[in-house]
Amino acid sequence: MKSIHVFSRVFLLVLFVTLFSFAPSVNALTLTIDTDEKTETTSVQTEQEETASRIPGFIRKPFEKAYAFSENLRLEWKESISKKQIELKARIEAQEKAVDKDLKTREEADPETYKKTTYVDSTHGNAIERALLTLLLFVYTALIFIVTNVFVFYGAIALVVILILRFIWNHLL
Repeated sequence: MKSIHVFSRVFLLVLFVTLFSFAPSVNALTLTIDTDEKTETTSVQTEQEETASRIPGFIRKPFEKAYAFSENLRLEWKESISKKQIELKARIEAQEKAVDKDLKTREEADPETYKKTTYVDSTHGNAIERALLTLLLFVYTALIFIVTNVFVFYGAIALVVILILRFIWNHLL
């Protein structure tokens, strides 16, 4: 019972640290107020810079590097998964067009001379393969959602870290 209580505290701590450290820098909003003589600009970024100047460099720099690495990784994954998704959509559409064309020629063909094709056809692909490609397209779409949404991405990372720590706590200690 005590391990569940400790686990919930660790989970909440990781969640708050993740949300408060990454979210403001990603969603920094700038508010511009026009006055008669001067323009005052207040932003989350200036507050972050003030806070960052108070933190010693040997503590701040590793966190900045880790954040930059994770953001670069997230953006690279977004690009590569998007490219794979577009290629897969084109492949599925090409197979569907080929099947539609084949169905039209079957209807128009003379039944005595036309050879029936089986479900495994080298020009159209296997029906099971097409179903698996559609499933893969769904997985790519879900991954793109995770990678494009910052909160979901870092939440998923936090969840994986928490599950690994929980496994270590329960089974190895």
